[in-house]
Amino acid sequence: MEKTKKNIFAILIIIISTSFSLILVEILLVLDNSFVPYDSPNEIVINNKRYSFLHKKSDLKTSEPRLFVIGDSFVAGVHCAEENKNLTGHIQEYINKRKLEYKVINLGFPGGSPPYYIDFIREIELKPQDIALVMLYDNDIILDNEVCMISSEQERNYGYPMPKLCHKILTGEVQEPNNNSFIKRINNKLKKYKIYQIIKEGLVQLPFLRKYFYRTEFQNLWIKFDSEENQYMQSMIEEIANFVKSKKAKFILSYYPNTNNIVAEDIRHGYWKKFLAHLNKRSSINSIDPFPYLLENTKRKSMVASLTDKHPSCEAHRIMADFFVNKNYFFEDEHK
Repeated sequence: MEKTKKNIFAILIIIISTSFSLILVEILLVLDNSFVPYDSPNEIVINNKRYSFLHKKSDLKTSEPRLFVIGDSFVAGVHCAEENKNLTGHIQEYINKRKLEYKVINLGFPGGSPPYYIDFIREIELKPQDIALVMLYDNDIILDNEVCMISSEQERNYGYPMPKLCHKILTGEVQEPNNNSFIKRINNKLKKYKIYQIIKEGLVQLPFLRKYFYRTEFQNLWIKFDSEENQYMQSMIEEIANFVKSKKAKFILSYYPNTNNIVAEDIRHGYWKKFLAHLNKRSSINSIDPFPYLLENTKRKSMVASLTDKHPSCEAHRIMADFFVNKNYFFEDEHK
């Protein structure tokens, strides 16, 4: 009996010690991911949805020509925005040094994708001298409930066809692709924990395990040109380009590379090259590939915000801004 009590006590000590250690590590990882938030973001309601953008409200009303950088949380760059060290902050700094009269405006929104961007550009009242740089990202191609609701609104308001998959998602006929299995649902519940994020990132780097992760599933959609998601993505980019050009503004298409594993053999770069080449063949839409420049100018294989946040670091934003400005993609006609 005494031995059993000792064993139970030893097990409890191990459980308590392990739990305390995990909690402590979790707290340290949260602190490592802390940052000063952007002061007074611009709150805009578009089609009954509230967006918070990292620019001042007065920026939209400037008399200067405007350069809109449109994208998701990579473009927003919340970790670096308060000190103007995100992508748009660095671009504005370069433009100011060259004494060019352009106001750079950040239209980055976490979870954004081209269906959102159509609403953005329709709201901002583009002028002939404006420039719209649209930055794509890996997970833009996902069709979830919110994207499908936006697509439904756009079908009613603008006549843009909604994907058949969205009809099925909104009616409950099928589940969202990112939540349609038991493992995905468990992942969605656990991914808020920093320790889980580190373990997951470590596992996804192993080639024999990578194929089991959802990110591999949706990344592959970029080269499945006949898939409904890919077809919808192409059509949305075309609509954005056509709308911008109809306002006599300049349209530029690019993407934000992942900065967690900057290596020449990164298969994600190959996916982007194939998709953008296919889009050009279909729609004659040119695009700009920043990855070779990032690869050439980075000193580290990983340039991320923190151990658990794989968004670009402030230095990665600087290199990306340097690419766009120093290559004159904004202001030279030959780079249309």
